[in-house]
Order: sequence, then C-alpha cells, then structure tokens
Amino acid sequence: MSDAPSDHDASDDASTHDPREPGPESGDASGGAPPVAPLDVQGRTAGDGSSRAGGADPVADWVERFRGGGAESILHLWGKLAFQQRKQRREAPWFHAPYEFERTAADWVADCLVTGRDSRAWIEFVVSSEQQYRAKTRAALRFGYPIYWVILDSASDARRAARTALAPELTDAEDVSFGTFDPASNTLDLGDPVTFDQYRVPVESVDAFRVEDVLGYRAGAAHVPETEVGCDFGWVRIAGDAYRVYATRDGREVRLVPPGRPVDYGNSYPLTDDSSWLAQRIAADDVERVGPIPPTSTCERRSPTNLPPR
Repeated sequence: MSDAPSDHDASDDASTHDPREPGPESGDASGGAPPVAPLDVQGRTAGDGSSRAGGADPVADWVERFRGGGAESILHLWGKLAFQQRKQRREAPWFHAPYEFERTAADWVADCLVTGRDSRAWIEFVVSSEQQYRAKTRAALRFGYPIYWVILDSASDARRAARTALAPELTDAEDVSFGTFDPASNTLDLGDPVTFDQYRVPVESVDAFRVEDVLGYRAGAAHVPETEVGCDFGWVRIAGDAYRVYATRDGREVRLVPPGRPVDYGNSYPLTDDSSWLAQRIAADDVERVGPIPPTSTCERRSPTNLPPR
C-alpha cells in the first residue's frame, strides 16, 4: 500500500465545512431546491395528497430537473432527490461541492458527479440487479472518481450482484460496505467508496491507450491532457514496475516513462502489434492502472486526483 493520498481522503464526507468551496446553492447544475421533503414512493411530496403535473407547480418543475432519460423509475429518482435535499439541509450524507446530475439514459454516465476541489465522487443509485457494476467502476476510477454504489434497501438481488461482480478485483471485499436507500423510511446511506486503494483495475487491451476510446466517453465530455510526446494516460504498473503512459493521438504508439524521468525518456511500443512487449504483458495480466487519467478541465485541474504510483 502506498503512502500516497487515497481517493477516500479526497472524497471524504464533506459535512466538514470548507469555506473555499461553494455553498449548497452555489455551483449546482440543478439549482436551488424548494424547502420540501423528497418524493415518496408514489411521486408525492410530504403533505401533498396527490401527484401534480409540472408547469404551474414549482416543485414539479424542480423535480423535472433531476429526471433522467428513458423510463426512470420513481424509486431511482427519489435517490437523486434525497441526495440533493440532504445537501440543502446540510444533513449527512452530503458533500460541500458542486453536484452534477445526469439527465440522459446511458450506461457510462453517473447518476450524480460530485466535482469539488477536495471532494470528488461518482454516485450510482441502484433499484435492480441489471447494472454494469464492473465496467462503471472501472470508468469512474479511470477518470478520478471514487464510486459509491447506493442500492435500494429491498433489492437484495442487486446487492448480491454488485458484490459478485466487484469481488474478484476488490482487495478486501468484505471490508467494503455498499450504500443503501429506502424511500419508505427516508433512509440514505452512501456506504463505502470503491477506490484505487482497494480495487485492482487490470488493463485488458491495448485499446485502453487509444485516445478516441476516451474522447468518446459521454459524447466527448472527457478529455486527455496532451504533452510534447503524446497524450498523458496516467500511471500503470507493469510486472511490478511503475510507468507513466503517453500515447500518440493517432493511436499507433505509446511511450512508457519510469518515475522521475523526463517525458522524452523511455521506451516506445506499437499499439498495432500484438507481439510487442507491452501487448504480451497485457495478455499475461501483468498490467494494471494505479491512478486516473490526469484531469484537464478547470474544475478538475484543482482536484488531487493525479496520484503517484504505488
């Protein structure tokens, strides 16, 4: 285990006040919330005898800001609303950082991203077992987000499916507790985040270093920082040794740079040759990612996610 700062440290529960971060209403893509309780399981607010249509109702209009694409269930929507309302009330669990709620139906999009300087998290609310647990966990970590799997209290099949999918690469599977939510009792507990400190992320193909695969995430919303020798893909460990990976933009070659060396130092390997040393190490399961792709956006550049190798 490394002495490097962990993802958990960077995403601790922000119930501790940080005056440098925006307040609960500032920086939210969702805007301020009205002073009402989250929806119940029928889609009604507390004290409201019926479900009202949007347009003339500010509460209904506010709810629509959180509604995802496709046929989002009211249980799933409740999780997002409850998470936002706890921030408004400064009631645990909440983060003192901007929240970004996704409103499209896509496999590679978080239900909520927490995008602060000192607090980053990818939140997934689960109401059924049909989830891409492993793929989403790998995507979240690759972009520097500890991921919280928050599962409906009654969805025992989903809880088992999540543990089955993630256990093979969790170093301490029994020590990770998934979150839970329950509209009936107004319960919301994020549980433990999955981070690089306890989750192994093997590199399974040379395609992991092709820029177009990363730039295609969220319809181009993700980016890879560029240097004079290529795009910076962050740290990997190969057969126990750490390397910084730089890939050419055309996806034909990568350069592996040991710690402490300048970016123009190191060996280059073709991504188009299955017999190359790098391709053989990947095939032998000797390559794993040990830190995220460095952030590039204004918000992300401030975040402590560029971890050194362990």
